Amino acid sequence: VVEDFIAQLEADKKSQRHVEDARARLHKLADHFECPIDEIHLRDLQRWLNDLDVAGRTKNNFRGLVISLFKFARGHGYLPTGLPTAAEDLSKAKEESSEIGILSQEVMEKFLEGASERLLPLLVIGGFAGLRTAEIMRLNWEEIDFNQNHIEIKSRKSKTAQRRLVPLLDNLKAWLQDYRDQTGPVCVTREIEPERRELANTLEIEWPNNALRHSYASYRMAAIDNAQKVASEMGNSPEMIYRNYRKLVTKKQAKEWFSIVPER
Repeated sequence: VVEDFIAQLEADKKSQRHVEDARARLHKLADHFECPIDEIHLRDLQRWLNDLDVAGRTKNNFRGLVISLFKFARGHGYLPTGLPTAAEDLSKAKEESSEIGILSQEVMEKFLEGASERLLPLLVIGGFAGLRTAEIMRLNWEEIDFNQNHIEIKSRKSKTAQRRLVPLLDNLKAWLQDYRDQTGPVCVTREIEPERRELANTLEIEWPNNALRHSYASYRMAAIDNAQKVASEMGNSPEMIYRNYRKLVTKKQAKEWFSIVPER
């Protein structure tokens, strides 16, 4: 059932990230319940969900996918039609609210100073263009246009499955000049993110969750005060940008952030 559901997501042209996420989460479910789907009861699903060692928001992401899977199963003859599925009454987990964590100019400069040549693009594109880490991992150098001053996020590489153009700001362009003639993937290995965590530990830097993207959104919002434009650049809704990132930093701090350039 899981494989048929994943195949349907692919047929519906869902984004690669969405398909990969669904496959990873639902394979956990399939590995746990090695039985026909019509033999799984609500109490068993709820117990499995409760036992997942993840945050409340992540549990709710699992819950949403499981509900979708069971509705798909009902619609394709795996479960009786016209009856509620075992997943529909799964309880939502409590989600802990958390403050947006961003990096200061001083911390970012310290981190860039200690970064390797292969790690540097991930840091500067995340911090000065706001791309998601997964989007950077899928990005090719050919999609960074140094003449038109933008980065193209193709629809198949975007979380939202929508193409967008992100500005190549002056300081980011300066950081990427040495890579200008490169081709192929920006990140040549998936070990980049573990390397980033290791560097943070070495430098004894506390790294907030999603710090680069949150930093860009906060400083960019302070710099231009235009939630619609920032949302377009980041692939989010203006309401979310306005709610989460407005007035977190000052215009002076934003100017300092986007003035971080390499020493020549």
